[in-house]
Amino acid sequence: MKYLEMSRKFICSVAMPLALMFAACSDDKSVAGGSAEETGIYANLENITIHGKARMAKALGGDGASEGRIVVTGLEKGSVVSLYQLDPETFALSDSSITEVIGDEGAFAFLNVTLECPYVMIYATRPGSESAYPYSVLADVRDADEINIDILTHLEALRALYLVQSGTSFAQAKKQARAEALAAFGMYGVADDIRVTDTLEYTAMISSLMGVLPTSIYSIYSISLPWPWENSNMNKLFTAVAERGAFLNVDSELDKSFVDIVSQQVDKLRMYFSVPATAYQKLGDDWSRDYQVRLRMVEFYAGMLAAAFDAGQCDQEHEGNVFEAPRGTEKGDYMAAYDLVCRSGNWNLAHKELEHSMGSMTDSRDGQAYKTVTVDIDGVSRTWMAEDLRYDGGEGVSCDEDGCIYNSLVAAGLDSSYFIFKYEYESYEACVDYWHAENAVPYGGIEDYCEKTMADPWVQLDVTKVDVSDTATHQGVCPDGWRLPNPRDWESLLSFVQTKLDIDGGSSVLYLFDIPPFGNSVGMGLTARYSIMWLGQTPDFVPSPSQGLLSVYGVDFVTAPGYAVIDDDGWTDVVNRVHIGGWELKFSQGNSQIPVRCIKN
Repeated sequence: MKYLEMSRKFICSVAMPLALMFAACSDDKSVAGGSAEETGIYANLENITIHGKARMAKALGGDGASEGRIVVTGLEKGSVVSLYQLDPETFALSDSSITEVIGDEGAFAFLNVTLECPYVMIYATRPGSESAYPYSVLADVRDADEINIDILTHLEALRALYLVQSGTSFAQAKKQARAEALAAFGMYGVADDIRVTDTLEYTAMISSLMGVLPTSIYSIYSISLPWPWENSNMNKLFTAVAERGAFLNVDSELDKSFVDIVSQQVDKLRMYFSVPATAYQKLGDDWSRDYQVRLRMVEFYAGMLAAAFDAGQCDQEHEGNVFEAPRGTEKGDYMAAYDLVCRSGNWNLAHKELEHSMGSMTDSRDGQAYKTVTVDIDGVSRTWMAEDLRYDGGEGVSCDEDGCIYNSLVAAGLDSSYFIFKYEYESYEACVDYWHAENAVPYGGIEDYCEKTMADPWVQLDVTKVDVSDTATHQGVCPDGWRLPNPRDWESLLSFVQTKLDIDGGSSVLYLFDIPPFGNSVGMGLTARYSIMWLGQTPDFVPSPSQGLLSVYGVDFVTAPGYAVIDDDGWTDVVNRVHIGGWELKFSQGNSQIPVRCIKN
């Protein structure tokens, strides 16, 4: 509650003329849940009920590695709401408050309350002693049947209270505060009743604001506090919003931290969108809606960056304008290589385009046509398939509507004789005997564990039988004139991206993906794999994608056998597969079923 005390001291520092306050408290309005009768110059504010809901956006069950759908829900049950009356002469908060506990779905109610003036400040504080700040709302209890509290009303309340204490009428202060709070974050044209009239837009807006103004440092909440965004910066932002209606260009450290945290949120969305839209559509209406929510969030974050970089408002006059977003070079600057593009009244983020040329080829074996992409790397042109191979070569390949996956051995034109299979135990019986001797039971039971362990040996390429030199080429399952890319081909492609965009390892791999709405920077058009998992499963549990958690894995491809660095310590070994996703290329050995991309000889 430290922030609550700071807020009360801050707003009590400015006095307001009695005449203005006298007029403000004599408006003839009805009271939510109470009587509309007038008593002298005041409305009847005796024994009234003040009720409402405190709302937040959250990813259902999200824990960082996996993420659920974004929804608007009530603050956690057990959150505390505190109502402060405003002094009719100074608009200062009263020294005492009325406190209640939030119930189901964020609902709260103050029963049988008697007020001297209809203007109140209500704070809602989430559970936990380390909550960074409470949500709040500055309200006229006569204006609505239900009072709404969320992150936007908190920003409005900070500014509106400062304005009324400075002499602005209550109605004008509320209107001005809302417009300024939204504009401070690059948001324009947001309807006053958006929460009711456009729930998708409201969800995206609230989630975007919460993403850059997290309320807790703990990961048990939907959004945790990343390291650049310290409480001191949060307090600077809130103070600036209250006093100026804006927070940018006040403090260089604050500006930098704001750009950093927005950019981190954008990177999370880039990962999400590396999975194709069709995948979310297959998961059902709830996930299709989630996809649309996050598309809108990208535009909200683009607006925030446009505000941070003084790109101006995206309106008809600026339609089609492209603004190159500045990027820092110091450690901690997360700004990727984006352009801000003004389209249809909203700023959009687009990956910078790298020079490449698109083409096509046809596989003579089955007549399948493929898009291709050619890039010039250090004066050498390389042409890649811009789609996964779809050739059904029989044994070792599995094809469906999503494409084909190949056994790594078959894809490279090898067989099991080229691998060394290493088992944890000499035999199934040896595994069972080991666990009995240990007087212990592994997960799943001894028999089941030993059966699965013996069926999944560690696989290693036999380098005495496979050409793994730098000049080796493996056509494998690729068409004539094409071959499997080797580790050096992938490393060279990623290095090309990093050099051209002047970015480090980081999330540079994401420029190899086709990521709506950011684009397909280098034409490779990779798409990530995903899975849906469920928590709390029981034997009679029936999985429903709408209740699941999404994990994005990136994508794996077969490579021609060759040497590559396979761990962070620089250990080099022979590999035959590459994982592209998250933040890097990772090479490994194996004989699993994965896709193939071919490169032209």
